[in-house]
Amino acid sequence: MEGEYIYNKPVVDVQKYFNCFDQIPSEGASYTIELCVDIPVNSSPDMSMNFSGGISSGHTFLVVTKSGNGMNVSQSFGYYPQTAPSAWDPFSPIPSAIRDNGNDEINASLIMTINNDQFNAVRSAAVNFSAKPYLLDKSNCTDYALSVFNVARTTPLTMDPYVLRQAGIVLTNGLSSEPITVTIANSPQKLYDKLANLKMSGGTEASNIQLDLSHNLNSPFSHGECN
Repeated sequence: MEGEYIYNKPVVDVQKYFNCFDQIPSEGASYTIELCVDIPVNSSPDMSMNFSGGISSGHTFLVVTKSGNGMNVSQSFGYYPQTAPSAWDPFSPIPSAIRDNGNDEINASLIMTINNDQFNAVRSAAVNFSAKPYLLDKSNCTDYALSVFNVARTTPLTMDPYVLRQAGIVLTNGLSSEPITVTIANSPQKLYDKLANLKMSGGTEASNIQLDLSHNLNSPFSHGECN
């Protein structure tokens, strides 16, 4: 996501995104869901922010695809704050929005084939969870994508928390404030680490994981909204 200004991305109605899948008959259809992460600095996957060309802290999003009857529909979407969090109080709740993530960079992803019942569970979760307010530390883009993705799994995917430590601020009297520690339960950085470790471990899902730091792997363009 280097240099990408996220608020230029179009806000979409996630219910109308899922309506498009109804164009394909469910009988005999196949489905996939892909959990995708775009870290802020490809050369340093654990970096918290990228300030080049606009502030980016990375992003996690979903690609859902339904195929059948000679047709294919893909929707790429993710969860965002409607407006930038306050610099003075970045952890206060603010309204959320779903934005299109078609043709966005992917640095790591895990794809699953799912059945019709799992797809319907994903559909309900994607719509219901989109109504939650955005909270940087516990209801962010990774929390949303992971929550939706996990409704289709027997064993939920989890990751380590991302801990940020900031040195104290020098005050006018020459003293320093206490250091600040911020813990983010789910983050693009730790999701990238999780998927990289799963890939290297060679487990049952390793072949379904892609890793790419070249800037050359992108999500499919979204189909768009349907009434």
